[in-house]
Amino acid sequence: MKKIFLLVAFTFLMVLLSSCSKDEDKNQFLHGTYKMVIIQTGDVADFELTVGIGGGNGLNNGIFDEQGNDLGMNYRLNNEEKQRSSYSYHTAGDGIMMIFTQVATCDDLSKAMTTKVEVYFDEKLIDKKERIIPEKSKYKYPMATIR
Repeated sequence: MKKIFLLVAFTFLMVLLSSCSKDEDKNQFLHGTYKMVIIQTGDVADFELTVGIGGGNGLNNGIFDEQGNDLGMNYRLNNEEKQRSSYSYHTAGDGIMMIFTQVATCDDLSKAMTTKVEVYFDEKLIDKKERIIPEKSKYKYPMATIR
């Protein structure tokens, strides 16, 4: 019984040591300045919005507003901020990511809004998305999509 226990313990130790290898690339993220520009058009005032921005370097720098104020690593926009037609946020020069989340609801299905998000890395456009609410579709209830 003691031999089986030692064999199982040795096997567990070998798995543990081999899975915690230090030869992995520690620079798997691109470090630089990430910036998001958000543009909202349409019946924005008729929608109830919940908007959050997150990002930074994962250690001590978060996201910054257009005036350069450090907002921490996660920031939820207040009512005045989320009704703006355009706004932008960015990381410090050692940022590794940014996240934009938006939940939009409206009881009046005749209202529509569009949100466009442009993502920059070191001042170079790397991605852009557009979300139209409600999306024109064959479904009874409109759905939002990100393209």
